[in-house]
Amino acid sequence: MQTVGSWLKSAREERGLPLEVISEATKINLIFLSALEQDRFDRLPGGMFPRAMVRAYARALGAGEQTVLGIYAEQFPPPVAPAPEPSSTRKWMPLFRFSAFLALFLLAATAGLWYLRTEWRNRNEARNLSNTRPAALATSSPVVTAAALPKQDTSDETELSGLNLQVLVLEECWLSLSADGATVDRRLLKKGEVLTYHAENKFEALVGNAGGIKLVVNGQQWENLGSPFNVKRIRIDKADGKIRVTT
Repeated sequence: MQTVGSWLKSAREERGLPLEVISEATKINLIFLSALEQDRFDRLPGGMFPRAMVRAYARALGAGEQTVLGIYAEQFPPPVAPAPEPSSTRKWMPLFRFSAFLALFLLAATAGLWYLRTEWRNRNEARNLSNTRPAALATSSPVVTAAALPKQDTSDETELSGLNLQVLVLEECWLSLSADGATVDRRLLKKGEVLTYHAENKFEALVGNAGGIKLVVNGQQWENLGSPFNVKRIRIDKADGKIRVTT
């Protein structure tokens, strides 16, 4: 039987999306998303949280929301209604119900506080990692407008020695970038950032929002890398003194 986790993971991989893109779109911690894909529902908060996370994940993928909710209902069927209690115990039912409601409320409140604390800690760790990243990998500048960009040659090949890459962030965008085979950056870029990188022979990138960035390679500007929110793999090569950008 297909499980919720296997369905979500398969659908994500078919679209070529990293788990970080789903986390940013849903605002769900990576730890919880990974637990969903592994069907480790014991690692998730209780109550209505797991089903809500499954629905949000499916919406972020853009397909199959009702399908995966149906799988969830089969995997976790509602409990069978208990048999009627003897009349001698019915007078105690209001007290039992109140106690159960109070216990569920406290459980939900505890799970919510634990989730918020985990999210806050992870955001702080990500902020500290970003602040301590070596300056040689990328440098940020103020917001750049189209009028501030230099006029560039629109041909696909230009004489050069080495590759200097500028990434102009027009809209929030997830980026994974390697230079000469080594990873140099992997994070969510904020609107207005201008990042600079260097390589001897090639760059390879995975972009989570191809319409949200512009590239300038050795003074040569490339636009129209893809539609907004399209996932694109981009390769920039140097061969025989020429550059080629492939999307």
